[in-house]
Amino acid sequence: MLPTVTWHDTGFAGGFYVKRIEALGYYYAFVNRWMARSPDGINWTWLNSGNPLAPSTTANWFDLAYDAVHGVLVLVGSDGTVGQCIMSADAGDTWGLPNSILPAHVGANRFRAMYVVALASGRLIAVPERVLAAMPQGAAKSDDGGVTWTGITLPAPYDGSAGTRFLYHIATDGVNVVVGFETNVPPGQPIVSQDGGNSWFLSVLPLTLHGVNPQMAAYWPGVGFYLMGEIYTETKSAVWFSADAGSTWSLAFPGTGLWPAPGAIDTEACSLTYAAASPPFLVTGDNSTPQLPASLDGSSWSAFTDALLTDYFYHVAYSPSLNRLVTIGGFTGEIFYGDLSAPTPPPPSGEVCCRDVWLSDHVVQDPCTHICPRIGV
Repeated sequence: MLPTVTWHDTGFAGGFYVKRIEALGYYYAFVNRWMARSPDGINWTWLNSGNPLAPSTTANWFDLAYDAVHGVLVLVGSDGTVGQCIMSADAGDTWGLPNSILPAHVGANRFRAMYVVALASGRLIAVPERVLAAMPQGAAKSDDGGVTWTGITLPAPYDGSAGTRFLYHIATDGVNVVVGFETNVPPGQPIVSQDGGNSWFLSVLPLTLHGVNPQMAAYWPGVGFYLMGEIYTETKSAVWFSADAGSTWSLAFPGTGLWPAPGAIDTEACSLTYAAASPPFLVTGDNSTPQLPASLDGSSWSAFTDALLTDYFYHVAYSPSLNRLVTIGGFTGEIFYGDLSAPTPPPPSGEVCCRDVWLSDHVVQDPCTHICPRIGV
């Protein structure tokens, strides 16, 4: 059974995207050129005094990752001409040079989203939402904390050879990487790397329908990768699951429709998040209904709802140390936090159990303080 959540309105409006960087002990909310930070998801302050983040005051920021190897927060975005990156070595108090310029194919000619993850090796991988036609490459990597970037050539049709293609959220277990996509050209094929971003291949979803759109990706430590999206021709939601680092996929949720029946969850601009609670669960935003769909295993879904939640919520972040969800209204920017019901009691005396906990794009071992879920031990 999913935990119950008690929701509260913080009274602070300040973002569209939200992430929890557990290693630094902060939630971050950001939109366009601005960013706010909170240690608890309740009390928020603007960074840079509410002014556009220096050293780049023209870029729209879309995603954030923490590179623990180099000790930097990395923020990526685009000024409509080139993809940009700024870094912070002090949890966001200051953002300094160099103001990295990503390869021209990343972030070019648009105010579009970008996605970035940090691998356990210290490598950053950035993926643009749109791979442009005739561009020789489709993503970028950095091995020095975002100071310099080199292009990654993705497999066709995401190399620009077949016209413009859309890529979406990226998920990693620290080594393996899975990228969601949107295309009306079958078959549905996620992009996967199993060697830290050095080489890439197309995986195949077990689905023959046209219009596959799995634009949300998440990694559940010890369990596997999830992709969530829609089947356009049936207007149904579907969830795919991989236990072998993206090589093969099965249909975790059969695409027979979620709420409101018989329609689909609208995943456009949303994110899929793994919450290392007790029990652990997946949670996502919904672009059409004021709710936060959630699932204990990806195969059956219900939703967190509340009278306070009247906006549409695209992004949600979870803190295992606080046992708290934070989400942002997509239209108002209002930030809400939800405290989960009490976690499962610790194991009886004499039993010791560990589990992996997802912390800021890295999988680290929790020091034997929690009871293990039945999967992902």
